[in-house]
Amino acid sequence: MTRERELSGPARGRVDAGPIAAIVLLGLALRLLGLGRESLWFDEAMTVTLARGPFAGVLRHVAAQEIHPPLYFWTVWAWMKLVGGGEVQARLLSVLCGALSIVPVHILARRLFDRRTANLSALLVAISQLLVYYSQEARPYAAFLLVFLCTVVLFVEAVLGGRAWAWWGFVACAVLATMTHYYMVLALLPLGLFALLFRRRHPLPLGWVVPGLGLYVLLVVPWFLSDAFASEMRISVLPHRPLAHRFPVDVMTFLRILHVFNNGSVAWKFAYTPSWTYAVGGLILTLPALLALRGLFARGPENPERAPLAFVTMLWLLPVSLLVALGLRGIKLEVRYVAFAAAPYYVLAARGITGLRGTLRQLAVVAILVWGAIGLARMYSTPSREDWRGALAMLAHEIQPGDAVLFLPFGEPPLEWEIYHPGGPELRCVSLDEAAEGFSCERLWILSYERVPVTHPRADRAREAVASRFRRVREERFFLVNLSLHVPFDSGEKR
Repeated sequence: MTRERELSGPARGRVDAGPIAAIVLLGLALRLLGLGRESLWFDEAMTVTLARGPFAGVLRHVAAQEIHPPLYFWTVWAWMKLVGGGEVQARLLSVLCGALSIVPVHILARRLFDRRTANLSALLVAISQLLVYYSQEARPYAAFLLVFLCTVVLFVEAVLGGRAWAWWGFVACAVLATMTHYYMVLALLPLGLFALLFRRRHPLPLGWVVPGLGLYVLLVVPWFLSDAFASEMRISVLPHRPLAHRFPVDVMTFLRILHVFNNGSVAWKFAYTPSWTYAVGGLILTLPALLALRGLFARGPENPERAPLAFVTMLWLLPVSLLVALGLRGIKLEVRYVAFAAAPYYVLAARGITGLRGTLRQLAVVAILVWGAIGLARMYSTPSREDWRGALAMLAHEIQPGDAVLFLPFGEPPLEWEIYHPGGPELRCVSLDEAAEGFSCERLWILSYERVPVTHPRADRAREAVASRFRRVREERFFLVNLSLHVPFDSGEKR
């Protein structure tokens, strides 16, 4: 058996342009559907704010505010200078990256297995609730998914075909991916482990490995030694006490992440979905993935399935497991950080489904489509990002001369104010200290951010002081944002 046949499945042939084009168009349509239905949330507002500023300010912003490397933010800065600075334009870059990610998934599955597995893998990525969700967000996750998958495809091409151009393309993409998302390091570990475990069957020339590793280190280490990176780590790794909410890390964490991969919940509220959805998602996707793993244990030294199955298994299982381990050590854990691992997981599930026979395989595909449609319908219909657009629109319409505004809990206007209402009206903003010490106004608007519990002594003092001097006369609740109108107590009125 030749070296190429050892890691690959049946003969590849040409990629069918028709099916992959149709799946990409489906994925694009799903990512465009309802793109502007929700307003920008805090992290997206940071992205848009920096993209509207000067290029020189991007790095300063990354160092002061971000938990990600700068490459995505440089890219979105250039993108929004070309297409415009609105919320839809900002999210459109992620839409395109998410849709284009379907192509390398298809190439990967076709290279490792066969055409049927490739088509189904691409379909799973196209309709994934998780991947569609983060393809509609002006954050790095969809862009990282694309460059991660390109990195993996080039690695496989270098290992299978022994092509030098693919190896150096892999090194270049690995650098780009690392500068897009720090957790690319978790994705490189299974690649290195595979190269080590299968070095006899698929040896990589030392003339590639040593200079490739050296070039990678040479290009990424300066960033990791920079002051900007040190500032980011103080933001992302050290505990941030005012924001008390964290992803729950316990013995069920791995299953909750898998549940999200299985289209079982809206992305940020996945810990609170009914227990029966775990079973349904597991039956539709996890069970086929486990069935595919039987090929790892098939007897015979010439088992063509062992290497590709081991490869895709390590590619999703190791990053997720390492993230959970980091979460148990106190590092902030969010499922979006390992959303990229869903793609190789879908390849494994697709392989298990294509291994079924006749009617059973057809029923499995129908179940995937139905369950995916249910998950997407829930995602489109369930709000998940705070409604700053609605709350600020009401404030801009209702505010009158002499009114003051208190923003809780941080005491400053949200970034969304300048995005949605750059021309005013002008606000008289009350700081937390001013609210605690005393001030006068005809009416007071209080806009409260309620996405996560926030403990802040200055904010607590401001709330208590305002409650002693003002009474609420009106309240409007928007999703995760509360807007209320207060007036001073009348003379002699009970406080």
